[in-house]
Amino acid sequence: MPPDSVAGVLFSRPVSGFRVGQLSQFGILALGASILWLVFAHNVNWDEFYFLSLVHDFAAGRLERPLQTFHVHLFQWLLALPGHEMTQIIAGRLFMLACLLVTALSIFSMSRSLAGRDAALVAVLGFVSSGFVVGHGASFRADPLAAALLMVTLTLVMTSRMRPIHMLAVALLVALACLVTIKSALYLPAFLGALLWRIDERALCLRTLAAGVAAIAFAGVGYLLHASGLAVADGKDGVSHAVNAVNTTLLSEGFMPRRGVVTMWLAFTVAPLVIALAGLLCTQGARRRVALVLMLAPVLSILVYRNAFPYFFPFIVPPLMVVVALGVVHLRAAVRAAMVLLMLVGGGLQVALSAQEPNSAQREVIAELHRMFPEPVPYFQRSGMISSFPRQGPFMSSWGMKTYRRAGVPIYAQILRRDAPPLLIASNPVFLAALTDEKDLTGCCPLLPEDADALRGAYVHYSGPVWLLGQETRLSDGAAAIDILRAGDYRLQSDHPVRIDGRVIAPGQTLNLKAGRHIVSGESDTPLLMIWATKGTDAPAPSLPTGLFFGFWSF
Repeated sequence: MPPDSVAGVLFSRPVSGFRVGQLSQFGILALGASILWLVFAHNVNWDEFYFLSLVHDFAAGRLERPLQTFHVHLFQWLLALPGHEMTQIIAGRLFMLACLLVTALSIFSMSRSLAGRDAALVAVLGFVSSGFVVGHGASFRADPLAAALLMVTLTLVMTSRMRPIHMLAVALLVALACLVTIKSALYLPAFLGALLWRIDERALCLRTLAAGVAAIAFAGVGYLLHASGLAVADGKDGVSHAVNAVNTTLLSEGFMPRRGVVTMWLAFTVAPLVIALAGLLCTQGARRRVALVLMLAPVLSILVYRNAFPYFFPFIVPPLMVVVALGVVHLRAAVRAAMVLLMLVGGGLQVALSAQEPNSAQREVIAELHRMFPEPVPYFQRSGMISSFPRQGPFMSSWGMKTYRRAGVPIYAQILRRDAPPLLIASNPVFLAALTDEKDLTGCCPLLPEDADALRGAYVHYSGPVWLLGQETRLSDGAAAIDILRAGDYRLQSDHPVRIDGRVIAPGQTLNLKAGRHIVSGESDTPLLMIWATKGTDAPAPSLPTGLFFGFWSF
């Protein structure tokens, strides 16, 4: 049976007379405009910077991990843009906004074929107003891209005749989605539901399965070609990383590991969930009901998926909205209107919450760091905020920090001895606790004691979250020894001139020092600070903001 005739068989009452389509269309446009504004204004999450840093690492020959890094080939054009990381992030977000539009159009196309135009508009509104889509639906990470690829594929499976051109498109789109992120596998139940929905068209189902086999082959070839161009580090090969990812994200933290986030999502997604329940209850035929259950099954991954953070929901909920479209036509007119109004209120509230998370502080700090360091230098930071610089150490996500703690290797102390990065950005509590010895800041995963001691002895505070290589001491007996970890220019900050290795240095003067121990002498009890000299440290430090990241409305 052709998909466009399904509605006439399933629903006992006609779709005509439905009058919330225009209101839904208004809501979609209003929320879409809000998302466009947030692309430019919303706080950049730490893993958006990490996503960008992988693009820079690939261009510089530093990329060491092949799995879930295929996107680096798609975004090399970002590096040609004028400006710094914020410009590149915004350009990437605009690309992801286009992906969000493709996802919404896919929901509309499938829903219209099953339940009509007005019901399809409600389904799209249900998506863009559901929890976290406003704030994270166009974020610069793999999720919006993968969702668009998978939803276009699902649309082809649900609405096309699966001719050879459609089979090729399905194979290529699924392969690319899996190369971008392995969590694309969570969409498998939705594809099974689509096949079950059209099981009467056996030839079509067989062609779809053949396209799926081709997708696996394409993904394998793409992965091998990608990996062959990288110098894969020990323990970062695809198999090791995939096993670690499955064990960590699905098996490590029990039932509903993100309860707070899930609760917030439920609060903003009440209306679509109610309508989807109506669709399940009113659909005739056990087979079709099972197909719809499979269509919404990806959302159930939030019950066990460790990384069900807000950005995950815009990726995982689109198939659910097809069930929403099928439920709309079974609601009374007053209930339909109430549900649409509830969606509008929820979406508007999310716009207001997201507006309280600006990126102005990030822009200021990034601009200042590029002024201080016109050329890239190695540095420590949580996730790659200065993506064009070579970040040292692991990605400091909660997963990364637990892996670091389990390994028990003082990697930061090792890096300091080997490279001594001149810059540290203390944009997270873990670094700040290590540098200030305030242990109550670290949460569950502080740095190892050896790493914390090494960082505290190697860096001095410059301004805001910026710490620079240097050493602070006091000439208690008229002399002291300082240990320089990295050769370079250092600037003296002191009230009096001092002698360093016999040379007289005035306050504010720069001296090139070799790595190693140096003897400082001068007036007894004189405090002094030797700080890495950059273009920005020859004048009083600007007052940089410290609050760089806002965590998902406090989650």
